[in-house]
Amino acid sequence: MDKDTAKKHINETCGSGWLNLVDIVYDNKPENIEITEVFQKWAGLKIRYKGENEHFEELTDMIYFISQKMCEICGASANHTIIDGWETALCD
Repeated sequence: MDKDTAKKHINETCGSGWLNLVDIVYDNKPENIEITEVFQKWAGLKIRYKGENEHFEELTDMIYFISQKMCEICGASANHTIIDGWETALCD
């Protein structure tokens, strides 16, 4: 999955709040890593990829943690929210 496709998918399914996090992931992706999925899961931005790199794994874990505290729609500070059974990260 390339960066533009990932950003389009996140923007369509969540909103623009996490787009800068997608940029950070792609801007720091090592050459031996292939990103296969970028999606919202359990109120956080999840990145699935092929390949191994300890630093990239730490980065994606950190991005997931940060995204859980960041509104997926607008990027403001957020709270964990459940709407119709779906876990989301939304601001007030």
